[in-house]
Amino acid sequence: MRPLSPRIKIITCLVLFHISSISLWTIHHHSLQFQRQPVELLNKAHEYLTGSPRFPVHKNDIGFIFKTGYGNQDKITAILDTFHNLQNVVLIGDYATRTGTHFKHKDLEIPVYDAIEATLRALPPQRNSTRVRSYEKLTAAIAAGDEEVAGSIARAHGWELDIMKWISGLEIGYRLLPNKKWYMLADDDTFIIEASLIKVLSQLNPQKPHYLGKGIGGKVEADRFAHGGSGIVFSGAALSRVLSNTSAAHTAALTGELGDALTTRLALANDVHLDERFSLHFNGERPRTTRIRPDRPCDPIITFHHMSTADIAEFQQKLLGVTSPVSWMVLWTLYEGRGLETFITQPFRSDCDHVGLSDTVTEHVETKEDCRRLCDKFGSDCLAWTWTAGSQTCHTNPWIVIGNEAVGKVTGVVSRGVKLLSNC
Repeated sequence: MRPLSPRIKIITCLVLFHISSISLWTIHHHSLQFQRQPVELLNKAHEYLTGSPRFPVHKNDIGFIFKTGYGNQDKITAILDTFHNLQNVVLIGDYATRTGTHFKHKDLEIPVYDAIEATLRALPPQRNSTRVRSYEKLTAAIAAGDEEVAGSIARAHGWELDIMKWISGLEIGYRLLPNKKWYMLADDDTFIIEASLIKVLSQLNPQKPHYLGKGIGGKVEADRFAHGGSGIVFSGAALSRVLSNTSAAHTAALTGELGDALTTRLALANDVHLDERFSLHFNGERPRTTRIRPDRPCDPIITFHHMSTADIAEFQQKLLGVTSPVSWMVLWTLYEGRGLETFITQPFRSDCDHVGLSDTVTEHVETKEDCRRLCDKFGSDCLAWTWTAGSQTCHTNPWIVIGNEAVGKVTGVVSRGVKLLSNC
């Protein structure tokens, strides 16, 4: 056989390099698509939830870490009331309670641990940090018993101080609640449905590095993170790995913009990746403003966010006697007391709004019938419509919400929406 000429060798190498590059890009591209697009992969009542628990989870297998702040103390008691066993709960904040000032629930006293103090202990002295100065002023006002000044500082700077709680809060929770299979970090206005959480976690091996939450952000993994208000979950194996090297994250907390993004970056740095296949179970809205979409009506919903004490009380009343996981459409039934099929025979509902906030607004719509027909015309881009008589506007959305009383409005769900959302 004649040896290949140098020119042929070069061409052959270039072709092989091009093919390998395409293959690597394809693998990487599909990997990112898998992380970002759970709907196409795990639709149809999501098969991973239909079988028996693969890794059974008991309520005591989960440690709950709640972030709070001096300015949000009224919310903590309401959140604590939603748990049956507070020995699985740790509270972390921008201050610490002392003997006699701990939160009390039945026979238990629940202290708040100062996560910012823990962050600063892990760092050299920080004299030029705006956040540290705000924290020092808050601490001094609390020590002086000046609730007015402390409250003012908490309201003005609480959001920035919150960024410094995330990593130390996880460390405190992991230390105080050792050997849990799972750990969940949430805000003090996040309501957690434990039965739904257990349903999802019971299909996952806690000895593997799982990181779950509602993915938001950019289009590539490095720019995405789990939304903190919707709650984030680490398996015990994952959190152990995440907390193995936190020094850079503590430093970043002094100037970083988002605590949840900081947490995800720390996880990535320790080779723990957010699994967005489970994003649809985490929700960042109140029950009445939660968007019920056609890709998830039968799936368990784990969290609700921005919950006021009144929201919590109302939701607890709706949940009386409910011990099983709550799906998105069960949520509708709990509040509405009737199924969507009633819209087939009674298409118009007065003084209600099942659209909520909408970017699609059509003006000069003269009747409610016209608004309904317009929604039908929009196809899959419209499941619910709301017509306002005074302004003659028609609002539409490709989802539905429970909504609040809306005097002067007429709303409805088109037959396509009834079919898509009722097929469990």
